[in-house]
Amino acid sequence: GGGAPAAAAAGSREARGAAPAEAFAIESTDLLGVLGEEAGSANKVLVLSDEESVPALRTALEAALEGEPARVVKALDWTLEVLPARTSKAEGLRRLLEHLQINPRRVMAVGDGENDIEMMRMVGLPVAMGNAMEPLKRHVAYVTASNAEDGVAKAIREHALPRAPANAPRRRDRLRKLLRLGGRGE
Repeated sequence: GGGAPAAAAAGSREARGAAPAEAFAIESTDLLGVLGEEAGSANKVLVLSDEESVPALRTALEAALEGEPARVVKALDWTLEVLPARTSKAEGLRRLLEHLQINPRRVMAVGDGENDIEMMRMVGLPVAMGNAMEPLKRHVAYVTASNAEDGVAKAIREHALPRAPANAPRRRDRLRKLLRLGGRGE
């Protein structure tokens, strides 16, 4: 089929060590032809590699995709994602919050990869997992425990629940306390 070209990485396993971008043979491939009827339901391409090869592979993919409506993001140390240019977790969250009429500043987001940075910039309470990539940690208010240590649950318990409107001190309760203390405060 005559589909849109997409980048495909090829090369020997030896060439993928800590090789420069030139070691990756990036060629135009009819990805729509490869995916067939499933192409319409694909929303990203995952590229899995060893950590040492990811920087060179990313450079090669970005060069191969130049001018295409796509972008490359690093999800994990060993994972690249090729996404439509305007697609991101932040955009998906923005649309959901708009539909639910929730201010993004009242939302906590938890992430671990480069593909979470845009989302962290838009929410009021950005939290990184303990095992998150260092670039993400520069964009958060808190770093919680790792995923192996139930970091999301800890973040919810320590940061989201105490700030929830239902857990905030009520004005009436503060007034009662002031009245008991004779207006002296604490």
